[in-house]
Amino acid sequence: MLRVVSWNINGIRRPLQGVANQEPSNCAAVAVGRILDELDADIVCLQETKVTRDALTEPLAIVEGYNSYFSFSRNRSGYSGVATFCKDNATPVAAEEGLSGLFATQNGDVGCYGNMDEFTQEELRALDSEGRALLTQHKIRTWEGKEKTLTLINVYCPHADPGRPERLVFKMRFYRLLQIRAEALLAAGSHVIILGDLNTAHRPIDHWDAVNLFAGTQLKILRFLVPLEQSPVLEQSTLQHNNQTRVQTCQNKAQVRSTRPQPSQVGSSRGQKNLKSYFQPSPSCPQASPDIELPSLPLMSALMTPKTPEEKAVAKVVKGQAKTSEAKDEKELRTSFWKSVLAGPLRTPLCGGHREPCVMRTVKKPGPNLGRRFYMCARPRGPPTDPSSRCNFFLWSRPS
Repeated sequence: MLRVVSWNINGIRRPLQGVANQEPSNCAAVAVGRILDELDADIVCLQETKVTRDALTEPLAIVEGYNSYFSFSRNRSGYSGVATFCKDNATPVAAEEGLSGLFATQNGDVGCYGNMDEFTQEELRALDSEGRALLTQHKIRTWEGKEKTLTLINVYCPHADPGRPERLVFKMRFYRLLQIRAEALLAAGSHVIILGDLNTAHRPIDHWDAVNLFAGTQLKILRFLVPLEQSPVLEQSTLQHNNQTRVQTCQNKAQVRSTRPQPSQVGSSRGQKNLKSYFQPSPSCPQASPDIELPSLPLMSALMTPKTPEEKAVAKVVKGQAKTSEAKDEKELRTSFWKSVLAGPLRTPLCGGHREPCVMRTVKKPGPNLGRRFYMCARPRGPPTDPSSRCNFFLWSRPS
């Protein structure tokens, strides 16, 4: 089993400041070796090393028991840079600096560049001149004992600077070049692992000052916990509450219509009863009929104004019941929301071929399913006869 570790070290000499001084000979190579041994990995990929061309001749590049590979910035000294350290048992069969092949050596380069006609030579050189990519190719054995090729692409992707729009263009072109190179390697039959500091969010959410936390508009915690369009429990509870309100209103209107006098009863006003008679205690009927339903409070208030103490008492009771019902509905709504928040994310399904957690993908092909998400096997694509390759498991993340 091959153990790989990735680490944005933010300057390879920074962790050496305290370690190197402990060595009798103050040897940086020994200090780096101690750090690599602590990581206990066959391959260690570092990003943002901030090394220069001189680092290739410095002792830190020559570590006993490891083969080291560096990519450094050609434009700015001590900027960007990646490095890969491989133990002797994981020595690569090929290594290459950059994604375009312009900095590849004649012997031992990885190859498989793909179609890069959409780039100019100047653009390719600029994308690789910041020392952001390093490829190492290894021979590995699968569980079935078959020998396979594995290509590790150690990258330190550029980030988008809101004050420099050209950096966003540079970043997206770097991603495009990375995609072309990875697809070319896959087409050649190599397994590919892309690792490092990806800086994937290229939209303004990347930057703290673009979240508008201090822009004078107060935001509710709901917007940070659960996006409104992704809260089905809250939406369903609100819809149910609204439907109940509409049904109750319709029932109240129907009840009012049922209490109105019929045309045959209009001729005699002496025996006609108005709405207030239902809310007054009758000597002949000490208890209200169970078949009569009281209208809701807003409708009752619009139709009558209690004057007698009995009417005021009944109105107070009805008002209290309405408030209790409203508070209960609000409590149920809040309970449903917090249950949806605290329940955590939905469990990732397992693929049918390996019973392993799946990965989520988004449909990018134009058509009726564009933008929909689905689950698929997390293993890399391979021959159908290889049981270690991706199975054909497929599951939509939610119904359309």
